[in-house]
Amino acid sequence: MFEKIKMDIQRYYPGELCFKKTVKFFFNPRSQPVIIHRISHFLYVKRLRFLAKLFSIINFVIFGTEIAMGADIDGGFYMPHSLGTIISVRTVGKNFSCYHKVGIGSSLEAGGEDLEKNRPVFGDNVNVYTGATVIGSIEIGNNVTIGANAVVITDVPDNCIAVGVPARIIPKKNKAGTGEGDEGKNHG
Repeated sequence: MFEKIKMDIQRYYPGELCFKKTVKFFFNPRSQPVIIHRISHFLYVKRLRFLAKLFSIINFVIFGTEIAMGADIDGGFYMPHSLGTIISVRTVGKNFSCYHKVGIGSSLEAGGEDLEKNRPVFGDNVNVYTGATVIGSIEIGNNVTIGANAVVITDVPDNCIAVGVPARIIPKKNKAGTGEGDEGKNHG
């Protein structure tokens, strides 16, 4: 948990980690939903489900953010505007950026034991912009950008942009003009 929090601090305050940045991170209302989710997920993994749910509810009531207790989100989680955001995923890779009013979760067909399997999986360096919706048992690759208000219902391969309703998949272009993506670039 602490390694992930270190990575989160680096996303909010790039550069060398120091005491001042750590204090700013813990008292920044934009990073507190991330901290609360880290605590909730830690308690969930330790099978302290009641306490995990309590922290999840606190996140919802205070910050208007609903992040599933079981959502395994790697380090570098950046959520600068959390209001109205719902995140219910299986796993998320490093350096995940999520803006406000985003909905990520299972499709309506989910139910019973399959609910966990019917949630999206995200790779590393993914940016999900305002109002986007990602639904179902789909995979979002590495270095992917999901545009504002896009509705993603199919897999998105590495190094692509998903835009529109329903989302169209467009390969990212590098400086040479080829369809290869700009790995590691993050717009947080």
